[in-house]
Amino acid sequence: MVLIKKKIPKMIFIIQNANKKAFTLLELIIVLIIVGLSYYLIISTSSIAPKKDTNNLSLSNIKEYIIKNFEFKKNICFFCIEKDLACYIKVDNKIQKDFKIKNFFSSTPSVYEYSDNYTKIDFLPMSMNEGEEKVIFELMLNSDFKHKDFIVDTGDKFYLFNSIYDRPIIFDSFGEVFQKNQNRKQEIKYAF
Repeated sequence: MVLIKKKIPKMIFIIQNANKKAFTLLELIIVLIIVGLSYYLIISTSSIAPKKDTNNLSLSNIKEYIIKNFEFKKNICFFCIEKDLACYIKVDNKIQKDFKIKNFFSSTPSVYEYSDNYTKIDFLPMSMNEGEEKVIFELMLNSDFKHKDFIVDTGDKFYLFNSIYDRPIIFDSFGEVFQKNQNRKQEIKYAF
């Protein structure tokens, strides 16, 4: 009988130690929640914030910059307003408050459709914090990175934005743009 009494306390001690070495289910859930929240915050802030310096941003590299530095599901829009010629980014129809470029253009550009008529494009006003602002430039990419073809006249250069190219084609005169369009029509005509 003396042997049995000595073994019982040792077994209780072993069972108590085994329980102390394991995590409880509640502790595991808390750790998983903390890891999940940390992951979500890191991913969400990195997809919104620009990863690159905007000092070298220009019309010639704006499309590449947008594609490289922003993630979106439906569309992304780089737009500039008449007030102080400031530019913003709208990701999936939400303006990013931490992205603003002042004086992207030195003066108000003229934007035309790249078609036979070369009709001047009037953009819809944009709802901002202070109300609606007049938009002077807009580059909107869809989920396939496509956009409407258009021409931007900055006063000294003409930029032809075409969905096929990552960078616009730069011309010195509107006549060069017109000739490029005529050549394109001839190529299409002879292709068929």
